[in-house]
Amino acid sequence: MLTASKRTIFYGEEEGPEVLFLLKSGIVKLERVSPAGRKLTLA
Repeated sequence: MLTASKRTIFYGEEEGPEVLFLLKSGIVKLERVSPAGRKLTLA
């Protein structure tokens, strides 16, 4: 089991995940950068 600190980035838009993350507790924020350069929060 892995314990991650606040604001840990697991992978970027240009790279796909190679593992499956299972969240036991906490909050995840999913963001994407638009072609115009704006940060969009997806979840």
